[in-house]
Amino acid sequence: MILTKSFLRELRRRYPNAVITLITTPITRDFMLDCPFVDHVRAFDWKKNIGTLRTRMSNAENIIDKILLERHIDAFDSAILPAWDVDLYGASFLIFFSRAAVRLGYSEHVNRNKSMHNKNFNLLFTDVLDDRSIRHESERGLQLIKNRGDARLIVLGVSATAPHRIWDRKNFADLVNRLHQWRTDLQFAIIGGRDAVESAAYIVRHAPRGVVVDLTNRLSLRESAALCNRASLYVGNNTGTMHLAAACGMKCIELNNVPSDGDQSFVDSSARTAPLGEGHVIIQPAHALDDCIGHCCKPFAHCINQIAVEEVVNAVKNIFS
Repeated sequence: MILTKSFLRELRRRYPNAVITLITTPITRDFMLDCPFVDHVRAFDWKKNIGTLRTRMSNAENIIDKILLERHIDAFDSAILPAWDVDLYGASFLIFFSRAAVRLGYSEHVNRNKSMHNKNFNLLFTDVLDDRSIRHESERGLQLIKNRGDARLIVLGVSATAPHRIWDRKNFADLVNRLHQWRTDLQFAIIGGRDAVESAAYIVRHAPRGVVVDLTNRLSLRESAALCNRASLYVGNNTGTMHLAAACGMKCIELNNVPSDGDQSFVDSSARTAPLGEGHVIIQPAHALDDCIGHCCKPFAHCINQIAVEEVVNAVKNIFS
């Protein structure tokens, strides 16, 4: 905690008018009470009353809820975890339950132990810094706020109720690989029901290890919404997952099967079912294939697979840039 004071000093220098709450362990709380760089100090004991992970997470959520109630606010603006190594104290869950729009920390991939013990913890943050260099611990927090992480979570919607609305899973796998080559800090989460399980498994198998998280047939609607609330972008088919993402304020790249010169009165057309809001991108084939007239008439993925992976890659790059 002594090494953290330089980070807190710099944080206060950058944000002199901010109200800063420090959550630390009970053993270091008294030491930090007189710290001039923070406004409030609270203690949280992750290891107290050891129970299931769900119980511990509930305890973390409860202390955050109590602080928010005391402060008369609905959420923090930002939450930062300056520790670089393995999180053994539940701090990452405190960051997540803060409901902050910006949740900043170090990637789970910075070293081997963290990759094993904090697997999928990147999903708890909106921004992570993947710095694997060895440096003094006092510099870690400073580095975070000077080089704010740029990791972004992309939700993939790989299924749909009608087969002709489904972009090929090989395309999704290719998309993930190309985007990972462009930015290694991108993370992907696949959500959906049972109809998405097979495609999700294929994409995970053909993607770099640890880059894609398969959450298909595992999340409730509420849990899916919670994930969408902290993701940066939806990429996928015209399906309920897309509309959930849009309702959560995410930008969407919709892959639509109706050609741009087709029948816009058709039920699948973007004119009728595009995600609500601004900043969305609709990608669709220019023309119908074969004997499809006005819209895709086949009972399988057909016209939609004219959409090139490169076109989707460029759309993602444009949004992040």
